[in-house]
Amino acid sequence: MEKLQYYKKVVGAPSMVFLPDGSVRVTGAVHYDPTVKPKTVPDAADVPGM
Repeated sequence: MEKLQYYKKVVGAPSMVFLPDGSVRVTGAVHYDPTVKPKTVPDAADVPGM
């Protein structure tokens, strides 16, 4: 194992794809960092014109 990476499911079941050059990719998921605090979404009541 080279390094640990985290992924969140997007569509269907995530799967690993082995490429001819020996690398591995994850499909059906997006990469994310669990140590980074997610951006907050403003409440609609706080947004002008909503």
